[in-house]
Amino acid sequence: MKRKLLSLILVLVSLMNSTAIVHGEASPENPFSDVESSDWYYEYVLDAYSAGIMEGKEDGIFDPNANITRAELITVLCRMSDLEYEGCREHLTFPDADKSAWYADYVGWAEKNGVVKGYPDGTLRPDAPVTRQEMAELMGEFITFKAMRTTKDPQIDIFSDQFEIPDWALANVEKLRDFGLISGDEQGRFNPTANATRAELAKITSKLDPLVYPNDRYKRSRFEEIFAYGEEDAPLPYRIYVPENYDESKEYPLLVFLHGNSAQGDDNEKHLPCVKNAFLSPYSPVYDSIVVVPQCPEGLWWHDSDGTIDLLCDLMDYINERYSTDSTRQYVSGISMGGDGSWQMAIHRPEKVSAIMPVAGTGFTFYSDETGTHLFENNPESLKVNIHYIYDRDDVYSDRKYNQMVYEYLMEAGAVNLTYHETVGYGHGVCGEYAGYYNLSHLEWLYSQRRETVGPASTANAS
Repeated sequence: MKRKLLSLILVLVSLMNSTAIVHGEASPENPFSDVESSDWYYEYVLDAYSAGIMEGKEDGIFDPNANITRAELITVLCRMSDLEYEGCREHLTFPDADKSAWYADYVGWAEKNGVVKGYPDGTLRPDAPVTRQEMAELMGEFITFKAMRTTKDPQIDIFSDQFEIPDWALANVEKLRDFGLISGDEQGRFNPTANATRAELAKITSKLDPLVYPNDRYKRSRFEEIFAYGEEDAPLPYRIYVPENYDESKEYPLLVFLHGNSAQGDDNEKHLPCVKNAFLSPYSPVYDSIVVVPQCPEGLWWHDSDGTIDLLCDLMDYINERYSTDSTRQYVSGISMGGDGSWQMAIHRPEKVSAIMPVAGTGFTFYSDETGTHLFENNPESLKVNIHYIYDRDDVYSDRKYNQMVYEYLMEAGAVNLTYHETVGYGHGVCGEYAGYYNLSHLEWLYSQRRETVGPASTANAS
């Protein structure tokens, strides 16, 4: 994982610089000569440093009382996300942001993911010091991006200077307070316009990082470890996630996740990364379900005409026989070609699924011939499937016209539960950079759906 590698590099660099001691004694445990064990921020600084979230400065110092700049804060949030950021400088649109600067990839990542929006005049002001209210705003947006949840009750107490906090920052200040990340000074003041210091940021990140990944439920370095290899006698190669506390006396939702094009084969390996984004948030409902990721045979498509829809149905039966699953909560979701497959399941085998959530699936699956006859007309049961689909307006592979026409037709035909979400600017990258999985509300919608009529594969087969 990048953060662990970065942490090791930082330790080595700091040890090499430890001879340049200005303030006090540095050690392998504490590489900073200006951070003493008696300082209130001592543990916070070392926590943030050892996690690879914050770095020291030249001459072996941390400079705890220095102001934090906007670029530095955004960099910290990007590192804490544990997501890929290299190459994201291409997403930079702020007129005062330099694409060749050290912060370019970090800020590009934050802009792409909606963590930073800039000032009303459109500027970023990367070198400007960050006030406490601005820090709360950015960190609150990061918490929203990570779809974090707090189990704490909302705090009733307010800061004594609560009415000095501007409206645009108040919600996120309260969010950080409810998460236990900030508190008032001795007079109970938040001091919204005071500049935030590196020590204060270290304290917040030290408290926030364990909340981002509670109990280490998700780390990129161990993602593949939580997916076991499926049985060899199954209808398709597959990987499977089963909750750590799996209890046969309970019934679990089943999610079948379909990969996109280029991952076909029989190695049972290269298709697995496609589902990573569903596991990004430790609060994702996938952790309390059974998740199956089948691999489509080489040269085939997730399509009824290729016979793969029959294979998927057989695989679902295979899993349902071996695990305690909830027959009313059988879900299919996928990206790109897997989005097509999700639609195909609703069209050809509606009795098998409670809900589908296609991402960037193309519209051609709705036509049985050149006359434009909708396949849904051949199987009215399809209209009973709960559907939420996601596409990007700029995706050349998933035509916006088709997606909107599909919505209008299905609504007119009497679809029981149909919604869609349109993003802008991701193109076909909506499969990975956004997908239905960064924004946890999509997965929460999927897992909230039930359908009492889910059962054996339908004998009705549109053609």
